[in-house]
Amino acid sequence: MTVVAVGPQGVRVPSTRRVARASDEVARRNRPNGLSFRRVRLALAIVALLAVLGAWAALTGGGQATADGPGRPLAVTVHTVMGGESLWSISASVTPAGSDVRDVLLDIAKLNNLVESHIEPGMTLVLPARA
Repeated sequence: MTVVAVGPQGVRVPSTRRVARASDEVARRNRPNGLSFRRVRLALAIVALLAVLGAWAALTGGGQATADGPGRPLAVTVHTVMGGESLWSISASVTPAGSDVRDVLLDIAKLNNLVESHIEPGMTLVLPARA
């Protein structure tokens, strides 16, 4: 029940401010370093998120490639591009019988870090040796 006081200054309604209780003081004293529960929950959520991300990175290898050991060596030859030669014709000349020229062409592109198939006379290419 709310009590309203009427006096010479008019109607006075008591404030709705909450009265501090002894239990509020105990809870305030027991709070670690004055941290609010919201901050504690946020910190716990961040720690949990980091733990999940760490587990995911460990399970997926962290996005890094891993190798079983050193690869087997690849025999190569060095070729200087002459006028009128294309990457396809060079690939066809070193492709072993029964193999696909496209696979050799891709190998040559990887060996020489070629982004496109454009080559010019005078360029030096590393080619896989004929088997």
